[in-house]
Amino acid sequence: MRHNEWSEDRAIVEVQKPENLPLDPKIEVNIPADRSSVAYHDGLRDLGLSHFSTA
Repeated sequence: MRHNEWSEDRAIVEVQKPENLPLDPKIEVNIPADRSSVAYHDGLRDLGLSHFSTA
């Protein structure tokens, strides 16, 4: 994927300011397209964070 294909998503993501990131896998329903966010959440849990991580 070329850089400019991500520009629309990047603009949306960069303005988001989530206060709490749910880390409990039972809170959200994930689909195969969510693999990267699931891996990120798994990594945060591996660091010892639980339930929510405050941004």
